Amino acid sequence: AAQLTVRGALSGHNVWTTLHANSAMAALTRLLDMGVEGFKLKEETLMRGLVSMRLFKKLCPHCRQPLSEHPENPAYQRVKDAFGDVGLRQVFVRGPGCKECNGSGTFGRIKAGEIIITNSEFLRLALAGNTDGAVKYWLEEMDGRTLKESATELMLKGIIGVDELERWVGLLDRPGVY
Repeated sequence: AAQLTVRGALSGHNVWTTLHANSAMAALTRLLDMGVEGFKLKEETLMRGLVSMRLFKKLCPHCRQPLSEHPENPAYQRVKDAFGDVGLRQVFVRGPGCKECNGSGTFGRIKAGEIIITNSEFLRLALAGNTDGAVKYWLEEMDGRTLKESATELMLKGIIGVDELERWVGLLDRPGVY
């Protein structure tokens, strides 16, 4: 299926596809693992972008509770170290539940993601096996934004809880995937 997808794209057709990978960057590795030749993926017009998304449970806006009221929470000190007292006031945890959320403390889901709009330099670095260089280029030269950064923004807006963020992208005091 991967070979046919690449053949279709190389023949000038617009192709949108999905595959399971841990990050946008890992999608390239996954395609190579599926047997697509690296030289085909170097064509800038073949692969215009890579996207990785996760769905996060949204906190119920009616019963969520400020993290600042829960110093016993394991994430309290991590949030304080990362964002200070202002962060403690902006970050929430799941509440006890209410009639608005049917007692769950959450209300729907929201996506956070990372997007890599590829260019020839990024693809050259990535497909030469220089993953660190490609990631550095993406973050510094292409103003890339990781999944952890995207989810952290949602947390600081009070949309998702710190526990939900750390469940999917790791502890605040630890480096992310990149």
